[in-house]
Amino acid sequence: MLAEDLETSPARLAIAFALANPLVASVLFGATSPDQVAQNVGALQLLARLTGEELSILRRLAVNATA
Repeated sequence: MLAEDLETSPARLAIAFALANPLVASVLFGATSPDQVAQNVGALQLLARLTGEELSILRRLAVNATA
């Protein structure tokens, strides 16, 4: 699983992916605990370290999921 390979959570990876998409105007997330807020904000740190190749993998996964 890609999230495991990147040593992150699936939720953090999903938010980072949405943030990386230039067609997305805003990314909204819900949180019911301080830990969830920290996890969600951590998506910014993850986005900063994702390589172009990793983003390409995410895009291919997204296309395959909608096919």
